[in-house]
Amino acid sequence: MKKLRIAMVCHELNQGGGVASYINNTNEKLIACDEIQSVRIIETTKYKGILKLIHFTSVIILVLFLSVTRQVDIFHIHMSSRGSTLRKIIISSICFISRTPYIVHIHSGEYPSFYLKELNKYGKTVVKFFLRKAQFVVVLGHIWKEWFSNNLNLENLITLYNAIPDISVNHTISDKRETIVFVGRLTTKKGILDLISAFNIISLSRPMCELIIIGNDGDIVDIEASIGISARPRITFHGWLNSDECHSLIGKCSLLVLPSYYEGLPICILEAMCLSKPVVATSVGAIPEVITNGIEGIIIPPGNVSCLVNAINSILENKVLKENMGVRARARYEALFNIEEHTSKLTRIYSTTKTSE
Repeated sequence: MKKLRIAMVCHELNQGGGVASYINNTNEKLIACDEIQSVRIIETTKYKGILKLIHFTSVIILVLFLSVTRQVDIFHIHMSSRGSTLRKIIISSICFISRTPYIVHIHSGEYPSFYLKELNKYGKTVVKFFLRKAQFVVVLGHIWKEWFSNNLNLENLITLYNAIPDISVNHTISDKRETIVFVGRLTTKKGILDLISAFNIISLSRPMCELIIIGNDGDIVDIEASIGISARPRITFHGWLNSDECHSLIGKCSLLVLPSYYEGLPICILEAMCLSKPVVATSVGAIPEVITNGIEGIIIPPGNVSCLVNAINSILENKVLKENMGVRARARYEALFNIEEHTSKLTRIYSTTKTSE
């Protein structure tokens, strides 16, 4: 069987975040697969201002050239909402016109809001058309498969959970401190202000508790203004870190907290599970498919600070519960979210895509 030449179309990977982490990890494994000849990365967003437009124009020309000259067998198009959808629909149209197979991989937890509330009738029609013409539309959980099936009537849907490499051996460090860690963009949608409000309350009764915040791209002024006097000395902002630094901090923490309002399937939750850490997260996106409430962590409704406080305290106050949740989280990672099995599923999708043309 001929080895496949894959082109990954995505945003700028240096921006950080879960999608970039997923693509980097997956590419590393794909390159080593016997079925894959090459994986080319095509970043649609780089630079700012006029240079951003010039760069995307060059991407369009490159995709057209690779398609027409048959130098790529399959385009794997990673799509979020809004501007990402616009750019990737343009790429999809080139693939469609040139009859080059393409897969659309949707990562955004905000897609329902974007599609239903922000697109006009014409925009919905265009998006639906090119998603239907894709060989497959890959989604991050059964809840997403159900939503896209019901709202866009897609019949080419495949559920593929995110996955990560095993990071447990070199990074897990025993630490007796009570440490909460948050990983993500510092925006209201990620629930960072809810977490600060919860920590303001927790810090009053738990003087040894610390909060570590990993991420940026938010309004740091509003966040700092919301921090209470007792909590301020015990909150540390790290900005975006490289993988090893991030994993080291997660490995040292008591639990990971992600009180988001929108999510697809967060990579940081999988990283915490891999490192045997319990998770407190909200019931959005595919998170309830990853974390079983009371088993690997605690699931709460978004926007409920009281529930957030209670969930965090219940884990911090019960060492046996914390350790048992961590053990079960690790076991669930090994069963469902390891990168080796994920890569095998992805290569099978590629093989099916190629033979269907």
